[in-house]
Amino acid sequence: MIFMALPGMLVFSAFIIHANRHLPGIPREDSVVQQGLDLGSRQVLQQQRIQELTLYAITQEYRLKQQLVIIEKQKQQMKSEKGLTPFK
Repeated sequence: MIFMALPGMLVFSAFIIHANRHLPGIPREDSVVQQGLDLGSRQVLQQQRIQELTLYAITQEYRLKQQLVIIEKQKQQMKSEKGLTPFK
């Protein structure tokens, strides 16, 4: 699997919530109201964000599957080594 360098959600939340109140690369509302909006460039920016979110979701799914494999291995190890019943 190819991982792209995507900003983590903490970076996004810090940028959005604490500093700017909008996504990086997306113009602020007041800027759009004052200067107008180029629909072509706006569509490009939206497509970039969609791709980033899709890649982020794929990456999260991959990591989740890896974690589930590790958990299953740990359950089996606990069961075989200690005679314990693994929790559900």
